[in-house]
Amino acid sequence: MDAGYEDNQYGYSASYDDVKGGGGFFGSRDGGDQGDRSAGSDSVRPVTVRQILNAKQPNSDAAHVSDGAVLNRLTLVGWLRQVNRTATFIQYTIDDGTGQLDLRQWIDNSLDEGSKADEFAPNEFVRAMGEIKVFNNKLYIALGALNKLEDHNEYLYHQLDVIHTHLELTKGPPNAVNKTSQTGAVDVSAYDDSALQTASSMAADLSHLNPLQRRIYQAIDAEAPDWPEGVDIQQIMQRCKNTDPKQIQDAIDDLANDGYIYQASDETHYLTTAG
Repeated sequence: MDAGYEDNQYGYSASYDDVKGGGGFFGSRDGGDQGDRSAGSDSVRPVTVRQILNAKQPNSDAAHVSDGAVLNRLTLVGWLRQVNRTATFIQYTIDDGTGQLDLRQWIDNSLDEGSKADEFAPNEFVRAMGEIKVFNNKLYIALGALNKLEDHNEYLYHQLDVIHTHLELTKGPPNAVNKTSQTGAVDVSAYDDSALQTASSMAADLSHLNPLQRRIYQAIDAEAPDWPEGVDIQQIMQRCKNTDPKQIQDAIDDLANDGYIYQASDETHYLTTAG
């Protein structure tokens, strides 16, 4: 686990005293009505890009809400697809397999921060932390921290944190008082089996897919145990013989955009998000 994070029931919690500078990304904000649920004023909620894009905002002055809880400080894990620098900020595009979203980091030229853009390259595997902002009706994340990740298992750990947080917010705490191991790991078994079965069936629901998309999903799912680094597109095409390669690629893109699959070790290898 990266230094500076503390495990808690909402995934990652961090003190932002060390990353508040550079434009005041984590200044105070109105959290809305007292009745709004949130992950805590100092906690960092693990989310996916799709959750952010689907978050509700009652009005232009209100905070964004997902699962009935205000989205304050967030953390994402994914791959940088673009890195662009302007005179005043660096803009990254992150892809986590559920969608793409812009990240923006302001530059303080007096501190010679312009070199930050050189620290990250396209396809870099990263964890981002920040807050939702809106400019010209487009959502982006104002970055407080962006860190490179070496272990690709971090993606799976993050997805488990996202699922656990979603279950807590939508179904309440585990049946027993919040169970945490001595190492700080969440005891997911504290949730009843029906909740986990529901989450599993939702993750693998293929009813909305067309025949080609379903065939590709099932091909990836079948090959995945032998290819933990991801199933190559060529293997997928071999399982979809007599089909136009462009149609296969389009179907793969649609599956990735809809959150059914994600790019694993590189842009030609895929795994299903349902595991």
